[in-house]
Amino acid sequence: MTEYVGKRVLIATGIFYTDDCTRWDVQYVIHHIRFCELGSDWGSTVDTLAGNLLKNTDVAGQSINDFVGSANDKDESNYIFSKWGTASKNFASADYEVSASEGALIKTRNEELNVENCVFLYSKFAIAEQNSYLRFKARGFGGNIPELAVTVYSLGAGGEVVEQIITPDISAFDLNGNQVTNMGGGWINGTWSTDNYTQFKWDLSDFEGENVVIMIGLRNTLGGENKIAIQEIHLGSAADGQSAGKVTA
Repeated sequence: MTEYVGKRVLIATGIFYTDDCTRWDVQYVIHHIRFCELGSDWGSTVDTLAGNLLKNTDVAGQSINDFVGSANDKDESNYIFSKWGTASKNFASADYEVSASEGALIKTRNEELNVENCVFLYSKFAIAEQNSYLRFKARGFGGNIPELAVTVYSLGAGGEVVEQIITPDISAFDLNGNQVTNMGGGWINGTWSTDNYTQFKWDLSDFEGENVVIMIGLRNTLGGENKIAIQEIHLGSAADGQSAGKVTA
C-alpha cells in the first residue's frame, strides 16, 4: 500500500455470498490485522510487535487508564479486548475468551507444559505520574494460577527496543485469601484457595515521560490449558495505592 503513503484511506476486506453458497462457505476468521514497514518481520516475535508499535508514531498510547473485562462489559468503550491486543510467542496460537463472566480470559495452548508456550495481553501507553502504577485484578482456575509476568518495552537512546521485566513486590498485592509465589526473573504464580480475585500491582514510574508497550503474559508451566481471567485493569498514580515492584534489566 505504499502508493497511499500520506493519504487517508478506507480499507475493506470481506467475503461474497452467492446462490451456490451455503452459510458454511462464506465464513473466514481474521486472526490479526497489523500495519508495519515494508520488509519488516511483522509477525514472528512479540519483540517485533512491540517494536512496530513503539516506532510507529501514528499509533498513540491509550487515552484511558481504566479497563473492564467481564463479558457483561463487552459493549463498554473501555472493554479490555477492545483496547488491548492478544499475542502468543509466535502469533500462531494466542487464545482468549470474550464470553467469560469472570473477566477477560487469556490462555495458553492446551498441551504439555512448555515455558515457550506463552500468551500476552498488550497495549501502548504514554506514561506520566498520573498513570505510573499498573494494577489489575485477576483470578486463576482449578485452584491455581499459571506463571505470569509484566514486561515493558520502550525505546533506547539509539532507537533500539528495550525489554524489561518488572520485579513485583508481592507484599504490595491484595491477595484476598490467595497465595502468590515469586518464581524469579519477574515471574510469579499462585495457589487459589478461593475464587476471590487478587489485585496485582507494578510500579512503572521509571518510565515516566516515555511511550511504552505493556505486556501482561503467562506461560504454560502446569501442562494442559493455563489461563487467568482479568476483571479490571487500572493505571493510576502512586497515591492510588501502595508502592509496587521496580524494574530490572
